[in-house]
Amino acid sequence: SQGLTDAQELKKALRVYQNQQSDCYASFDPPELSVQLDKNKRHKIAYPCKFCGTKIHRPTYDTSPTNLSKHVANCLKKRQDAKDTQKLAAVGVSGTRDIDPRE
Repeated sequence: SQGLTDAQELKKALRVYQNQQSDCYASFDPPELSVQLDKNKRHKIAYPCKFCGTKIHRPTYDTSPTNLSKHVANCLKKRQDAKDTQKLAAVGVSGTRDIDPRE
């Protein structure tokens, strides 16, 4: 991976994305070259989340999708929590004032 240019690294990342060996890639738009640099002063690859738009930056030497999977899990949980909050608001529950944190 050391000898590849940033453009070649992006092409490689796009190929991995299209093959979707991990389900988490389906939650992201195609990767793009990031403005962030890794510890070797190389551009990272950015994966834009389809749900929230956040770009998850990954160094080209890191091929594990773990950080992408973690983001998807957190993002989906936040979306579900927001839906649950909206449902509670729809039935008149608006806050947690009556809850004693010591209980």
